[in-house]
Amino acid sequence: MSRPPAVDPVTFEVVAHRLGLIAEEMGIIYMRTSGSHVLVTGNDAATGITLPDGALVIAGPYITTQANVFPLVIVSTQRLCEENPGIGDGDVFICNDPYFGAIHQPDIATVAPVFAGGRLVAWLGASGHQLDNGGMDPGGFSVGVVDVHQEGLRMPPVKLVEAGRLRDDIFRWILNAVRDPLVGLDIKAQLAALTAGRRRLVELIDRYGV
Repeated sequence: MSRPPAVDPVTFEVVAHRLGLIAEEMGIIYMRTSGSHVLVTGNDAATGITLPDGALVIAGPYITTQANVFPLVIVSTQRLCEENPGIGDGDVFICNDPYFGAIHQPDIATVAPVFAGGRLVAWLGASGHQLDNGGMDPGGFSVGVVDVHQEGLRMPPVKLVEAGRLRDDIFRWILNAVRDPLVGLDIKAQLAALTAGRRRLVELIDRYGV
């Protein structure tokens, strides 16, 4: 197997810091676009960048536990969605199912593939705690549940954005299952973060190469 060309230490540090800034900027956009006090004041969220296989490269300076789910969710997304509905440029997948990598149902993760030269080169992730996810009690926490189905909306990896276009049918389905309409704004804040992250990462690739 051929080895990638060596990178000099200065370039390595420049690129590494740029990746960190991309993840941090994604988080800033996420928090400032969201209207949820859980995010605005609690920062209960994370952003990150991974390799094509989902291995975590860098996470923003937020809740580490939220970032740790990206590799698991990405692996599940590739396993379940690669053939149908397919994984393409401009897509975003959403997941909150703990059996497919999410922490628990109130924590919704979104992941987006990044392509360069027609091939998958990275994934971006944004995950955060939502104000409600349906279920027995408002807020997503109930001591009275006896099985996972009573804990509210549980999504395996689902394509929420296709080729840059929000799937309104999936978005309406999510809003129909929750009590608080701010959940919709929070999800769109995640999409804004991923959009900005994709743009920044492509700029970095254009300058330094894959």
